Amino acid sequence: MRRNTDALTRFFQGVTREAYGELGIRDETLAGYVADLLVRFARTDGLYRLRDPGGRRIDTIVEMLLEIGRVEPGVASHPEREREIRRHIGDYALFMSGLFPEYVARRGGLDYFHEQGRRAYRSVFEHDRARYRPGAVLFGALAADFPRHAGALTYMRQVHFPRHSQGEVGLVLRDLLS
Repeated sequence: MRRNTDALTRFFQGVTREAYGELGIRDETLAGYVADLLVRFARTDGLYRLRDPGGRRIDTIVEMLLEIGRVEPGVASHPEREREIRRHIGDYALFMSGLFPEYVARRGGLDYFHEQGRRAYRSVFEHDRARYRPGAVLFGALAADFPRHAGALTYMRQVHFPRHSQGEVGLVLRDLLS
């Protein structure tokens, strides 16, 4: 089934802003980033976009961290590649620990995911700040308050997602949460 990305984007933007507002998080940039993350990760190819050299999807934080240190023959290490992997680690840790905290607790613990997410976003913040990128502050805020943002996703799943269980968005949510 082809997903209507525009409807999904509108849904996640609306529900994220609403939930963040209810929780007293008044940062539109943060809410927009989280909504975008939800849209990207609603498709498994976004959630599992990192692949090992054999093409197998990388689906653990440990494997993602190892990917940072992997050196390809004839290819120099590149700071932008490391930044993108660390951003993905932060996004993955936030998404999984926020929407699936029970699963994460069984797989390795919320504290581990929160710490790795915080470290990953802190690294992206430092990388971007050193290059005077305007979005650096966003990653600093995500790092500084990682458990709160994961909790906001849990709140969203428990309170807001059930209200939107009809139509195409409802089908995507059922796929996502099953």
